Amino acid sequence: MRVLVAFLLAVLGSSLAEERRLSRCDLKKAFDNQTYSDTLQRLDFNSMAKIVYYAEQKSGFNTSAVTHETEDHNAKDGATVWPHSEEVPTFYGLFQLSNLLACSDGTTPSPEICSMDCNNFIDDDIRDDLKCLLEVHAAFIKNAFGGPHSEKLQQRYRRINRESRNKSSDYLRECVP
Repeated sequence: MRVLVAFLLAVLGSSLAEERRLSRCDLKKAFDNQTYSDTLQRLDFNSMAKIVYYAEQKSGFNTSAVTHETEDHNAKDGATVWPHSEEVPTFYGLFQLSNLLACSDGTTPSPEICSMDCNNFIDDDIRDDLKCLLEVHAAFIKNAFGGPHSEKLQQRYRRINRESRNKSSDYLRECVP
């Protein structure tokens, strides 16, 4: 029994040690320092503000946040079913990247747009989170209206836009040197 308790404390302690909380300006700086390529293009300032705001609301800027979605926010009468899917999504890390779209949790079928294990998004290194977010964004820009996974991509972007509707570049204005 003592061994089990010691093991659980060690696991809990190591997972807490990997947690990191950022500020909106830390996150803006991470976007600014990101290496971009032809496939990973820089976000415009308003899009960045919306995504940073969404991260603040959904993860509290906590790099180890994991949440489970059980409610369809578009459903009538308080339905608790995720639309068009038997699977209930789990969201990982700072940007709440989904196991149904961005990464693999080992059990849920996913297109794995980022070709990564979802657990990579719950440590304190946000470079892979940011790269994946930009890959999902690039997939949306390229394929949103008819490409692979278009329905899930559209769903995710509608949700981000709906929940950060009133946020604009003013949200990050204090972060501009």
